[in-house]
Amino acid sequence: MTQASQRVASMMLVVVLVACSAPPPNLTDAETASMYGEVAAQLCGNGGCGRVLAQDTFVSGLHPGGGELPKHIRQAITGGVGEVEFLTPAQIEAIFADDPPNITVLYVGPLRWHLSDVVGIEVGSSCGPLCGSGTEYLFRWDGAEWVPTDPETEGLTVTSWVS
Repeated sequence: MTQASQRVASMMLVVVLVACSAPPPNLTDAETASMYGEVAAQLCGNGGCGRVLAQDTFVSGLHPGGGELPKHIRQAITGGVGEVEFLTPAQIEAIFADDPPNITVLYVGPLRWHLSDVVGIEVGSSCGPLCGSGTEYLFRWDGAEWVPTDPETEGLTVTSWVS
């Protein structure tokens, strides 16, 4: 093989590698909603959480993360869990003060990027004051769609919380 043909072969290989590692497209509302619905179903699907409440704003580690949950995310959470009441933090606090049985509150954080092809959603649940836990669920772009993944596969450390 001549030196010129080696250069052409090397350039072709680089072009093929670049084409195969294209970044994921921008996330659509439908894709984002699908992720939130899947995570909610993992936490409380099939009625496993009793009466389900959800905070009506994004949270992060039980600290206000700001911003009202968009309609498409509320609908996805409801689709993943069933009936959900979206309430303000003050309304949830008042309900917990009455110590009701068989109630679960869902907390969801905003979607955030970890790698160019990996996003995470922090989600937690609580059955009362000082009775909750949460972690971050990851999704990876596989070249065609967003699929669930785990921190070990992606070489990431995710945040978890317990109260």
